[in-house]
Amino acid sequence: MLFRSSATALQAICSQCRGRMAEHFTGLILILEQIDEYNLKPEAANGLIKGVVMIISIMGQDQLCGAVEKVCLIQVTPLNTVMAAASSATPPKIVKHSTADPVLYLDRLSAVFRHVQPSNGCPPGGTAHPCKAVVEGLWPVLSRGLHLYQDDVRVTERTCRTIRFAIRCIGVQSSSLLQPLVTQLVGLYEAKGHSCYLYLGSILVDEYASETGCIPGLLSMLQAFISPTYGLLAAKGGLREHPDTVDDFFRLNARFLQRAPMPYLQTEFLKSILECALLSSALEHRDANASVMKFFYDLLHAGRTREDNPDFEARSHLIRALHSEYGGKLVDSLVRAAVLTLPSYTYQDIGDVLHECLQHDRPSVCSWLEECLKTLQDSQEIGRAHV
Repeated sequence: MLFRSSATALQAICSQCRGRMAEHFTGLILILEQIDEYNLKPEAANGLIKGVVMIISIMGQDQLCGAVEKVCLIQVTPLNTVMAAASSATPPKIVKHSTADPVLYLDRLSAVFRHVQPSNGCPPGGTAHPCKAVVEGLWPVLSRGLHLYQDDVRVTERTCRTIRFAIRCIGVQSSSLLQPLVTQLVGLYEAKGHSCYLYLGSILVDEYASETGCIPGLLSMLQAFISPTYGLLAAKGGLREHPDTVDDFFRLNARFLQRAPMPYLQTEFLKSILECALLSSALEHRDANASVMKFFYDLLHAGRTREDNPDFEARSHLIRALHSEYGGKLVDSLVRAAVLTLPSYTYQDIGDVLHECLQHDRPSVCSWLEECLKTLQDSQEIGRAHV
């Protein structure tokens, strides 16, 4: 209890007095090296690392890289030891929150990359981000972890989380990792189907879609994700059993609409994604349903925003065509889901999508609504007659 309180106090001091604590960095490193001997809860240990990283963030560019490397090495060394044991002929059972738990070190690495923010920002003129070399050096360890623990969802999710924060930390300067990471994610998703691979894919789209040369590879990644996703969701009860997959798959697609709408709208597989979204629209799961509705909203909204962009006319034309083809099905699916299946907390999102439909073609939407409501009324009357 005393150690935990001390760690919390030290984190607060590091956060509030960064300038004065910088001279004590060497002592703080010594504390981090002994952190597992204090029996701290993971949250307290991660908080202490956060405090130390905040001090690192105010260092000069020449010092910052070495400091981050030192903090990471303290976690990577035992992580490598744990992975070596897991690779043996008789791998030990993972005990949560023990020093043999890879998640312990992965979460600490996440804390490093999540909170390190160079006070001077990334140097201009193409100069490398101070954490670039550290992230690139860490990649083989994380890649090995993805492969080694592919059957363990908990460790896989935490590994993806660490990669997420590492990529967010240095942005497009992590481009050397893009191809090997995408290749590994595609292979692992085909084999194991963990939805966290989809989520990490959406992070890659967010970071790299601004780079025109990266878009074809990102779209190829999405295309490779489609078949395994449909396989999971098309099985009996697949939507109910895999809401995380629905959530992360449509978050990934929405990210394309936000970051690279035209290349995405021109793909051959978009219509199959729309059909999948229509089937998923009645899923009663808060996060999954919200992602499906966000996908529909972003799709329709993309046809009438950013009018100053040179691609506006072509983009608007593609989306109007999709609305003409799928609008009736969409309105019918949403109304039926709202009336027959979904709870009231989904109505706001459904209303937003219907509003976007109205902005595109009000007369058609009114006609579709009338037809849908009549069909619902007829089916209810038939039901009462049978009763």
